Amino acid sequence: MMADDNSTRRTFFVVKMIFTFGVGTMFLLSIVQLHLTYGYSWLSATLVSIPAGLIYFGFAYFVLRWVKRKLGSGVEQNVNGQST
Repeated sequence: MMADDNSTRRTFFVVKMIFTFGVGTMFLLSIVQLHLTYGYSWLSATLVSIPAGLIYFGFAYFVLRWVKRKLGSGVEQNVNGQST
């Protein structure tokens, strides 16, 4: 039995929020760690952390694409049932 579209969209939204929160937290913690542990200035720590942040967000993007494909087409439909 297939899940209804609202349930599928809600599930995808929850997964997306968990990934966004987790990736953002990892990025911010890497900046804080560089500042507190290694004595980098906040600006330097931010600049050094940008490549790691891009890798984190890139990984999350591809995982979310995979999840969307596994959940099916219900994720891409709006409230009226039309594709977006």
